[in-house]
Amino acid sequence: EFLFFIGVSNMFIFLNNDLRRSLLTISCLAALSSSALHAMRIEDSEDYSINSSKSSRKEFPAQSLYNTALQWLNSESQIPSQQAITLLQHAAEQGNPDANYELGHLYASGSRVMQNFAAAIHHFQTAIALDPNHYRSMNNLALLYVDGYGVPKDLWMAHTLFTIAKESAEEYGDKDSVNKITYSLRDLAQNMKK
Repeated sequence: EFLFFIGVSNMFIFLNNDLRRSLLTISCLAALSSSALHAMRIEDSEDYSINSSKSSRKEFPAQSLYNTALQWLNSESQIPSQQAITLLQHAAEQGNPDANYELGHLYASGSRVMQNFAAAIHHFQTAIALDPNHYRSMNNLALLYVDGYGVPKDLWMAHTLFTIAKESAEEYGDKDSVNKITYSLRDLAQNMKK
């Protein structure tokens, strides 16, 4: 849980962007258990079946599983949420950072699943480890640090995560996310002054 940064959070914000992202990625990888890393199948060229076994069923790559799950979750379809969540879990197991983000978001909010901050943190950290520019995961992880949900309350860590998330969102041209993160940074600065 970012033990690497305890005591050095203040200095972290003065490092250059590439070094900060590298350190953040390393800390996310360190936070993941070695068994979780071994269980993840991060292979871009291989497809896996929905039930994770090679069989006669049609096989789907992680991105297809993720896209289908989002369509099911965002529609008014009759497909149960649990089936969509199962697809997200399979995509996440195959190394899709967006699927890990979505699972983290669901667990953090308690939407369609039982609220579980430890699972949310795991999925946000995994998304960041897989994609060091995954600003949505950084933003949501920062929010957990602000309030101390599932992690010790750490405003400096939250500031660091918000700052990197904002820079990544700017690089991707996501103005809505930049505005939301900027607002969070301003609000956090007010809390830090108290």
